[in-house]
Amino acid sequence: MSDELPVVTAISADLRSRWAARRTRLVIVIAMQAATLATAIAMMGPKPDLFARAPWRLAAELFGWGAACIALPAVALGLWHPTATVSTSIAIVAAAAFTIAATGLPGHWDGRGGVVDGCAI
Repeated sequence: MSDELPVVTAISADLRSRWAARRTRLVIVIAMQAATLATAIAMMGPKPDLFARAPWRLAAELFGWGAACIALPAVALGLWHPTATVSTSIAIVAAAAFTIAATGLPGHWDGRGGVVDGCAI
């Protein structure tokens, strides 16, 4: 019997519509986060030496923003179902990435002869 049962078809259609609604919510959340971040940067202005920092610090900050703005909301909306260990690890690593991006590694110089001032934005 190659035809699906009506129950399977109905359940599949329901699941597809639920996933579509969740994806729509995630896109809305990401758009709201981007608008909020863009507004804050436009109001306060980016830090003048934002791109003068070491590339590894910018990468750490981008990783933190990616985890905070995409990965964790996807878990919260039920679009991604990692284990509890993975979810907790993502949150901890994102917090560590922000901390390292803001303060630098202990005893690490910025390459210009001084310690970075510790500002995250």
